[in-house]
Amino acid sequence: MRIAALTLAPMLVFVCAAATARADPCDHATTQGELNVCAEENYKAADRSLTETWAALGRGAQSRLGAGEQGWRADRGAKCRSVAAEAKGDDIAPLVYYGCLTDWTRERVRWLRAHGVK
Repeated sequence: MRIAALTLAPMLVFVCAAATARADPCDHATTQGELNVCAEENYKAADRSLTETWAALGRGAQSRLGAGEQGWRADRGAKCRSVAAEAKGDDIAPLVYYGCLTDWTRERVRWLRAHGVK
């Protein structure tokens, strides 16, 4: 029995190491700097999703929605700058700004998908 345990031990170390390597560092973010970086990464992921969703629309839908999309982007930026302005000068300002961008971007992806994009 002892031999079996010694044989399995290296495998358990490998499995644990692989699981740790896949862990999202944002799951354990605790400092404001870490939280700010994670908020920006979350926004970048949401923006990639928006880009992919937009590309999936096809040229016809893009033409119909193009002006609206530009307006939406400008509105999103203005709203999020306004929200973040309340925290201007505070360490939390990037978290507020990127959190706002992420929320609005995810909502836009949901809206585009609800209107024919899967």
